[in-house]
Amino acid sequence: MASKNSIARRELSAKVADRVGISKSKAEEIITLFFEEVETALSLGQEVNIPSFFKLQVVGRKAREVRNPVSGDKMLIPARKSVKVKVSKNLNETVNPKDNHEKSKKAKK
Repeated sequence: MASKNSIARRELSAKVADRVGISKSKAEEIITLFFEEVETALSLGQEVNIPSFFKLQVVGRKAREVRNPVSGDKMLIPARKSVKVKVSKNLNETVNPKDNHEKSKKAKK
């Protein structure tokens, strides 16, 4: 069950179904297909760009040597791929409205 600060796939499907006027199962199928396509594109090394929302891209991380903080032993973390998320300016401004940003600037002065 999702907390009040998050939305689960099922809740998202219900909201899409209500707004578009389709069944919840059809909305859930569409959302599942969307995520599968994003996952497939990323697994092929393709960038996923949804303007006004985000950009996802696969980046390589080099192998690196680290120390275990408890024992002090050296460990090798192997090279791997990771997904980098770049949030659009539009979405960032929606999450952080300018009035809040300006208020925080004034509070710091």
